[in-house]
Amino acid sequence: MELRYSLSFADYAAAQALHAKRSVLPYLFHLASYYAFPVVGLLLIALTVLTAKPGNSIQSHWITLLCGVYLLCCPLILRQAAKRRFKRSQSGDGDCATTFDENSIRVTGPHSSSVIE
Repeated sequence: MELRYSLSFADYAAAQALHAKRSVLPYLFHLASYYAFPVVGLLLIALTVLTAKPGNSIQSHWITLLCGVYLLCCPLILRQAAKRRFKRSQSGDGDCATTFDENSIRVTGPHSSSVIE
């Protein structure tokens, strides 16, 4: 029996999310970067807007506003970085095949091959 498949970015992202759950510290970073950082970013933007007064200089609030926007965009930045890593890891079209026979399992990719007996 032979299975043919092509690796996609969704597969890569699911594998990265699963890999992040392997221990506590990477899992906490995953949760913080995708969920906590945007919430903190929204709070910083709200704090900047609420504390800005018409007579004051807006320059004193630029750092808080920029930090809030960066934290809000953190999941998008991480996703773009993951897409770049996925594209760099691909060589060719990414088609793979797994062959199961009575004595072995053979996995072949564009530039690799392995056999388990």
